[in-house]
Amino acid sequence: MIVKKSLITYLLSFFVCIFLAAATIGAGCYFGFLSEGSLNIAFSESKAFDDIRESILDGIDYSAVPYGMDKLVFESIINKDMVRGDVSEYISCMYSGREFEPDQEAFENSYYYNVSYMFNEKNIFIDENGEHSIAAYYPQIRDYYTNAIKNINLGIFTGIKNEYSSFIIIIITAGVIGAFFLLRAAFQTKCKCLLLV
Repeated sequence: MIVKKSLITYLLSFFVCIFLAAATIGAGCYFGFLSEGSLNIAFSESKAFDDIRESILDGIDYSAVPYGMDKLVFESIINKDMVRGDVSEYISCMYSGREFEPDQEAFENSYYYNVSYMFNEKNIFIDENGEHSIAAYYPQIRDYYTNAIKNINLGIFTGIKNEYSSFIIIIITAGVIGAFFLLRAAFQTKCKCLLLV
């Protein structure tokens, strides 16, 4: 009988550890929500990124761009991964009070690489004047993109954030309460074992 109660105590102690681990991991995820990685995971499937990208692309004045740079070119430059990463970083900066700056190196590389690639696909030859026009337009589109990200409506992410946070809070609460009751049961079982001895 004592052996059986000891086994129950060990099993209860094991589950206490499981519940405490769940609560600890949940707390880590909750506080880690401010990190870019967590935001990327939380928002990765959100259609909001596509909507933001489309609004950025629609806001470009295609009548003022260098010859050959139509919306198709900019769809290649401003890709979904870039928008997802920069929007996630922007939201992270808003929550943590940091100054937002998009990944300028990634944007510059995407700009020049995709312009060259798309012009080649369209059989458009870039002469010296064309190169100068493309380079001169780069600061304008970079600043436009940066401002577009800074002016996104964060309200579209509110539901996702609340759902994500609520789920984690439930895990933390369940872990703490479950651990408390299991620990109490394990303690009572242990006490009964000692009394029988």
